[in-house]
Amino acid sequence: ITASQAGDTNYTAAPNVEQTLTVGPASQIITFAALPAKAYGDASFALTATASSSLAVSYMSSNSEVATISGSTVTIVGVGSATITASQAGDTNYTAATSVVQTLTVGQASQAINFAALPAKDYGDAPFALAATASSSLAVSYMSSNSEVATISGSTVTIVGAGSTTITASQAGDTNYTAATSVAQTLTVGPASQAITFVALPARVYSDAPFALSATTSSGLAVGYESSNPAVATVSDSTVTIIGAGSTTITASQPGDVNYDAAAEITQTLTVNQASQAITFEALPDVTYGDAPFALTATATSGLAVNYTSSNPAVATISGSIVTLVGVGSTTITAEQVGDANYLAAAAVPQTLEVLPNLDIPVIYEPFADIQSTLSGNTPGTGLSGTWISGGMNVSPTGLSYGTLPTSGGTAVKPSGSSAANASVALGQALTNAQLLNNGTTLWFSFLYKRPSTSGTNDQGGFAIGDSSLSNTSDTMSAGSNGFGVFLSRSARVQASYWNNGARTSSSPTSTVIAANATVLVVGKIVWNGNSAAPDTLQLYLPSANLLLPATPHSTTSFILNQSTFDTISFGGKNTTSPTIDEIRFGATYNSVTGQVGTASSGVVTLTAYETWSEVYGGGGVIGSPSDDYDNDGVPNLVEYALGTTPDSSVSRPAVLPEVAGNRLRLRFTPQIVNGLNYTVQSSSDLSEWTDTLIPAASLSTGEPFTFIDTVDIPTSNPPQRFLRLQIAAP
Repeated sequence: ITASQAGDTNYTAAPNVEQTLTVGPASQIITFAALPAKAYGDASFALTATASSSLAVSYMSSNSEVATISGSTVTIVGVGSATITASQAGDTNYTAATSVVQTLTVGQASQAINFAALPAKDYGDAPFALAATASSSLAVSYMSSNSEVATISGSTVTIVGAGSTTITASQAGDTNYTAATSVAQTLTVGPASQAITFVALPARVYSDAPFALSATTSSGLAVGYESSNPAVATVSDSTVTIIGAGSTTITASQPGDVNYDAAAEITQTLTVNQASQAITFEALPDVTYGDAPFALTATATSGLAVNYTSSNPAVATISGSIVTLVGVGSTTITAEQVGDANYLAAAAVPQTLEVLPNLDIPVIYEPFADIQSTLSGNTPGTGLSGTWISGGMNVSPTGLSYGTLPTSGGTAVKPSGSSAANASVALGQALTNAQLLNNGTTLWFSFLYKRPSTSGTNDQGGFAIGDSSLSNTSDTMSAGSNGFGVFLSRSARVQASYWNNGARTSSSPTSTVIAANATVLVVGKIVWNGNSAAPDTLQLYLPSANLLLPATPHSTTSFILNQSTFDTISFGGKNTTSPTIDEIRFGATYNSVTGQVGTASSGVVTLTAYETWSEVYGGGGVIGSPSDDYDNDGVPNLVEYALGTTPDSSVSRPAVLPEVAGNRLRLRFTPQIVNGLNYTVQSSSDLSEWTDTLIPAASLSTGEPFTFIDTVDIPTSNPPQRFLRLQIAAP
């Protein structure tokens, strides 16, 4: 310490006097109050320890995971405890203070969850994130009370179905935070809307196969269908079955489920057009007039009934599908199907039906099978119309018979004691339909006639076909009427006759007299020529019991008549007794009116080639069958036919000539008919065993000689023997 005095005016400065002063540092103390407990998350706070020296106090945390100190500010880092040491290191004036420690205890913080209400969702919405937060900033976990409505993964909610579920947000806490109180929110999931896609339906045709509908929904749920018109189409599941033509509305619907609202219905119109159809109608085989009715069997692809029409009802009529043959000729049978509500009309299919004449059966046959005491009102036989009109004729139950002629039924007879009687019946259309009244054709008829046991000078009778009935005397028809027939003269002769303008003209009687009580078969052959150069001709024959037709007619007459008006068959007789009539037949051939066997082919009245040839000589009824030998010359009719000789002359014999050329035997003949015949040369060395060699038809020519050369040498035996013979046969 220096003490000085600078002086003044009066004094001079005094010399400084120095003395040493020694000052030691002062002690100091720290005041540091106990620290209150803290919670994690509390704000930083300032320490307020003081030093008695007023020097700044410094701090230190014993546990930096609980609290850190910067300056005097404590920042809480975690839960736990830390020793906070307050110290003052002193300075030049103060010694270091004794450190003071206080314990800082940090407890867990509470936390709260912020979880806002959830907006309503629809089924089908996309997954979404939950956004609940904890005041601790710790991650929140979630739980769905109804996993059939929603599931949660992390914070992502996936909607599973419509309904409601409670979403609970929770935070379990950690070392620094206690568990938060869970917060629940309700998630409501409503059903989703859905839409149907149903494209327009293409037009269909009745008879199309069932088909599937293919509407879809945005939900993927199955679509249901309904048809407004089950008469057009029905729907089972998604399959449409077409029932009929027309239109129907197909409605596609989806009623929804727990997850989807019902979809708006979609309709489409299904138009079903009529289906086309085709008729299968096979070609018709030729039939023979007189055949039984038969059924047509055309079918339509629709399965509908086929209708038929006949272009020529004079040949065939149709009822339903049954064809009834009415006459000979050709008709077009047309099969039609007009369609219905479901099918269009089919194209008509025509087929030609050829009705051939039956040369073996009569077109008209009256056996007087309707046996009553009087003929009047009786039902007539085949081919006749109406009923018999009788002027005194009766029917006897005992029929006539003659040789091998097939017979049945009773007999028409005039009762004894009556002076005259007649009977008539309508022809109907049988002969017209069989084309047996056409010009250029031949009509055969036959009947059995029994002469009375006695005959008076005025006894007579008749049988006729014409345009009116014979009078009961058989002499006349009505004025202006015409007909052909038979006059049974009082001299017991059979005369070919015609009636012109009601008056009878008969051929001259032959010398043949019918014996009393004798039954004869009267056969008539009428050739309709219809012109003055060749008038219509009637030939009468009286065949023997073997039914072979005589070579020459018994009686013939000719006249031009208009047979197209013929509509009546009649007969009659007068005086004490009169002829008995039975077994009336009309037909196309001699065979048809005598019960013989003939052969029919196409055309109006067409004979086989052999029959045509035989007609020149009186027909099969005269010369017999191909195997018969009519002229008894040892040559069958067929051989005479084939080689061009006549069957009614024993001096007309075919030339089949044997020849020898070198060491071979030859046989030479000239065929006149090649088609339809087989020529076979038979060879033998002993007349026991024969070898056949069929001559090829191509090697034969009509009218040209043919020579067959044997293939075997004539043997050298003694005597040498080799035989050839010609066989001709129909294949």
